[in-house]
Amino acid sequence: MKGKTVVIAGGSGFIGRHLTRYLLKRGCLVTILTRDPDAIKTDPVFKKTSAVEWSPADNKWYDAIKGVDCLINLSGRNLTKGRWTKRVQDDIRDSRVKTVSAIAEAVAAVDVKPRCVIQASAVGYYGRQSPMNAHEMTPSGKGFLADVTRDWESAAVPLVKHPETRAVIARFGVVLGVDGGLYRRISCLLRHYMGGIVGNGKNWISWIHIADLVRVIEWMITNESAAGIYNVTAPEPVRHDELIRTMAKNLRKPVMPTPPAAILRLAIGPMVDELLLASQHVKPAKLLDESYRFHYRTADKALKALYLEAKTSGALDRDCTDQIKSV
Repeated sequence: MKGKTVVIAGGSGFIGRHLTRYLLKRGCLVTILTRDPDAIKTDPVFKKTSAVEWSPADNKWYDAIKGVDCLINLSGRNLTKGRWTKRVQDDIRDSRVKTVSAIAEAVAAVDVKPRCVIQASAVGYYGRQSPMNAHEMTPSGKGFLADVTRDWESAAVPLVKHPETRAVIARFGVVLGVDGGLYRRISCLLRHYMGGIVGNGKNWISWIHIADLVRVIEWMITNESAAGIYNVTAPEPVRHDELIRTMAKNLRKPVMPTPPAAILRLAIGPMVDELLLASQHVKPAKLLDESYRFHYRTADKALKALYLEAKTSGALDRDCTDQIKSV
C-alpha cells in the first residue's frame, strides 16, 4: 500500500476517520474532498492529509482525482440525526444520489481516470425484512432505505460500466466501533440505565467491526480482481436482543424496559421500522468466496474486543450528552 494515492469523499465521518488513519499508517498518500478544507486541517486525524475543497455542483476538484490509485466515496447524511420528516428523507436521498452522480461525471470528464472507485452503499438494499442469508444477487427489498439504496446504486452504474476504471459497490452493514455509530449509542444508553431491547428483539443485525471494514477496503484497493457489488458484513449476523444483552453484560449494566414499538413510532416516526426494527440477515458471499479472512467473525468476539478497547482508551468515561439528547 505504501505510496498509493487515495482520495476520500465524505472522509470526516466515523468510517472516514478510521479509514484515513489506517491508510496513512499503511503509507498511503490521502486526499480528503471536503466542503471546508480549513476546518478539517485543524483535526489531528487529518494533519498528514491533503484537503481539497469540493462541491458536487462544480468541477474545481476534478484535478484531485486524476490518475489516483483509488477514489472512495463515503458521502451521505447520517441516518440517525433528526426525525425523518419529508425534508430529512429528501436530504438522505439527495446527499447520496447527487454525490454519486457528481463522482460519475467527474470520472467521465478527467483525461486520466482513477484506477479504481469504491462507492459506499448499504445492506438496507435488501429491505426492512431481508430473506435469510441474503447475498449479492438477492433482489432489493421494500422500504424507504431500500428505495434510497436502489437509487444510490443506480447512480453508480456509469462507474461500474466505465471501461477504464475498476469499480466496487460496497454494501456496508452496521459498523461497530467505540467512537461512533451503533456501539457508542447503545453503550451510552446502557451506562445511563436507558438501554433496552426494542420490539421482541428477534430481528437480525448484519454488522461489521470497523477494523475489518477498513481492511476490506484495503483489500478492494489492492486486489485487481475485486469489482462489482460486495456485502461488507461479518459472516455471522446477530439478533438484536443478543447484541444488547452481550453489551450490557460486558458493561455490567441492566437491560432496561423500552416503550412499545407503537409508542416509538409516534415519537420518532418511520425510523423505528427502517432502523430499529429492521431485520437483515446478510452474508458476505463474495468476500468469503474470494477467501477474504475476517478477524471478527462473531458478534461476541467483536463486542468483547470493543469493550476492552473502550475501557483501555477511556471511551467509557466520555460524555454521552449528545447520544442521550438524540433519543
